[in-house]
Amino acid sequence: MTIWWRLAVITTALALSACDQPTNPINTADAPDMVLLGGKVLTVDANNATAEAIAITGNRISAVGGTTEIRALVGENTSIVELDGRTVIPGLTDSHIHVIRAGLTWAQEISWADIPTLDEALGRVRNAAASTPDGEWLIVAGGWHKFQFVEKRLPSAAEVSEAAGNHPIYVQYLYDTAILNQAAMSALSIATDADVPPNGTLRLDASGAPTGEIDGTIGVFHRLQGALPKPDFATQVAGTKQFMAELNRLGMTSFSDGSGGSQYPEGYKPLFHIWQNGEMTMRVAYRLMSQNRGQELADLQNLTQLLPQGFGDDWLRFNGFGEVIIWGMHDGSRARPEFNPSSEARASLVETLTWIAENRYSMEIHASSDSSAQQILDILDDINNSTPIADLRWSILHIDAASNSTLTRMKALGVAYGIQDRLYFDGETLVETFGAEHARSAPPLKTALNTGLMVVGGTDAPAVGPYNPWVAVRWILDGKTVNGVTIRSAEEIPSREEALRMYTQNGAWLQFAENERGSIETGKLADIAILSDDYMNMPVEDLNQITSLLTIVDGEVVYADAPFTNSAP
Repeated sequence: MTIWWRLAVITTALALSACDQPTNPINTADAPDMVLLGGKVLTVDANNATAEAIAITGNRISAVGGTTEIRALVGENTSIVELDGRTVIPGLTDSHIHVIRAGLTWAQEISWADIPTLDEALGRVRNAAASTPDGEWLIVAGGWHKFQFVEKRLPSAAEVSEAAGNHPIYVQYLYDTAILNQAAMSALSIATDADVPPNGTLRLDASGAPTGEIDGTIGVFHRLQGALPKPDFATQVAGTKQFMAELNRLGMTSFSDGSGGSQYPEGYKPLFHIWQNGEMTMRVAYRLMSQNRGQELADLQNLTQLLPQGFGDDWLRFNGFGEVIIWGMHDGSRARPEFNPSSEARASLVETLTWIAENRYSMEIHASSDSSAQQILDILDDINNSTPIADLRWSILHIDAASNSTLTRMKALGVAYGIQDRLYFDGETLVETFGAEHARSAPPLKTALNTGLMVVGGTDAPAVGPYNPWVAVRWILDGKTVNGVTIRSAEEIPSREEALRMYTQNGAWLQFAENERGSIETGKLADIAILSDDYMNMPVEDLNQITSLLTIVDGEVVYADAPFTNSAP
C-alpha cells in the first residue's frame, strides 16, 4: 500500500460520519485486510461515538461505521471477525507502570496478584519449589495485598520458609516488608541491622534472633531486589515478552514505563533487543532516571548526549525523564501531611528541571503528598516564567489527596495529573493519616476533570499494585479498597466514558501520540481490543473480570482467546 493511497483514504474519511450514516470510504477494489463486524465499538473519539464495525488495511483503521457498509468492503482475501455484539475498544495504555524493571525477573517470579487465599499463595510457592532445582531462588516481588486473602494477614516467616523448602526465598509486600528465609539471608549476608540497606530494620523474635522479616522504605527494597541474583539475558528477554503478552491478554497495547530501579544501560537491553528483532507486541514510551543520589543532573545529561526527546519509532520511543527527578525530593510511597525536603534538594530540582525545560524534554515527577506537589509547583511556576512548559507534557504522579489549589495550578501550567490505583491497596492507611472525610476526595478525579486537567490512568505495577488495568478502572468507578471499604465519595466518581478515556486517548496524549492512536478513528493505527464483557453495562463490581478475547496491535493479532483462537498469532 503506497503512502499516496493511505493519504487518499485518510483525506476521504475526514468527511465521513462514522456512526450516523457512514459512507463507503474506500474503493472496494482495494479491500481491507481485516474487518470486525456486528459489535459495539466504543470509539473514544471527541463525541464518544459508538459504531458497529471497523475495517483495517495494513496497520491502520481504514473505515469505521455500520456493519452493512463495512461488510460491503470485504474482498476475497479479507479476514472477517464476527463480533456478535461484543464490545470493542481502543487498546489500553497504562500511563505509569514498571514493565522494563519487572520484565527482567518476570520469568522466575511467583505471582500472587490473583490469589484469594493465603493458603493458595503458599501452595503456589510449594509448587514452584517442587519444579525448581534445589538452591535456586524463589521470588514474590509484590503486586499483592494481605486484604485480598480471606485470612486478612501476611504469611509468617515460618510459613514462607516451610513452603520454600530447599530454596532461598524473597517475598516483598508493597514497599513495607520483605520476608526471607535463612537460606536467603545467608546468601545476602544479612545477620544484623548493619547488613540491611540504610533505613531498613531487621525484625527480631523474643529471644533476639532475626526472624527474616525486614521493614523499610522504597529505597531499602530497591537495594534488596538489586542484590538478588539476576537471570541470564535470554531469561530476561523471555520474561519481558511474557509480561507484555500477559498485558495483551488484558487488552493493553501500549504503556509508559515509569523507570525506577532499573540499572542503565543493562536494565533496558532486553527491551531494546526485542524491539530490534521486530518482536514487540506493545508500544512503549520509556523514561530515564538517575540511580545516584546527588548526581542526578550529571547522569541525565550523560545518558542523553545523543538522545533527543521523542527519539525512536511507533514501537519504542524515548519520552523524557521520571519518575524520580531528584532523590532528595522523593516523598515516599504514601501521602503525609507535610513534606520537608532540604534546601539543597530543592535547589537541585530547580537546576535539573530548568535544564529539562530548556532542552524541551518531557518528564513526570513523583509526589504522593499534596505538600510535595505544592513545592514542585512553586518551582514550575518560576521555570515557566522564563521557559514555557505547557507543550512539554509534564505530569505529576500520584497526589492521592490533591487539594483544589494544586489542581488549579496544574491546569494553569498545562501539567497533567497521573493517577494510579495505589489506594486500592492502601486506602485504609490514608484514612488513618488524614481522616475519613479528607479521604473522600482521594483522589479528586471528578474535580480534576471538571477543572480541565488532563488525567491519565496507570497502575504503578507490579510492586505496589496489581498490573491488571481493569482492577484500576473498577477502583476509579467505585472508590473501594481491596478490603471492600469505600473510601472515595460518589461526587468524585467519573463516568465510564471518562475512565476509559484515561486509559486510552489520554494515555496516548502523554506519549505525544494522540493523533496516531488512543481512539478508533479512520486513519489511526489499528490498536484494538475485543472485550470479554460489556464494559458500559456490566456491574461495576465485576469490571476486574474483563479480559481481551482478541488484541490487535499495528493491524496484527497479538493475542487471541475463544472464540477467536483460530486468529492466534
